[in-house]
Amino acid sequence: AKNGPDILKKSTQNQQVDLTNNRYFPGSIVDLTIELPKVISRIKSDSLVQYTLTCGAEEVVSKLEKMNRIGIFTYQTEKGKIVSAKMQTDEIAKIQKEYLTEFQIENQQMDSTLLVQLDVTNKLSNGSFTDWLLRSNLSYRIENKEERKILNLYLDNEFQNKLVLKKAGELSISIINE
Repeated sequence: AKNGPDILKKSTQNQQVDLTNNRYFPGSIVDLTIELPKVISRIKSDSLVQYTLTCGAEEVVSKLEKMNRIGIFTYQTEKGKIVSAKMQTDEIAKIQKEYLTEFQIENQQMDSTLLVQLDVTNKLSNGSFTDWLLRSNLSYRIENKEERKILNLYLDNEFQNKLVLKKAGELSISIINE
């Protein structure tokens, strides 16, 4: 307490401790080197989660109405699932977690070879773009970087890549990682 944070500094000096008055080591001097462990900062994971819920066609509308109160969820007909956008776990609020209790969590590592990034800063209010995104059945994540809104599209194959690039051209959307 007397030395404050200086006590945590690594010392490379050998210090001799006089233990002559010590009842355990009478008349002994011990050469003692203390090495403090290195402090390593935690590296943030690049893994994402996506919430999915298998449901029948009769309950899709009511479940989507409920879930779209807390985020953007779409129904993927071919999979028979309601899916969320991909998100990092630290971005999920407590109230969202309450809504998501019946959903399954799919952890996914980001694969940069199948990632297309689009600058959608001025496009999120565009009805054509939003309609296309929600009907595309693509896995996506929207994030803020500085003053821009970036749409990350996680693709399954090269065919999807060609479709995305074509649509970006049609809607005049800038491709960041081409």
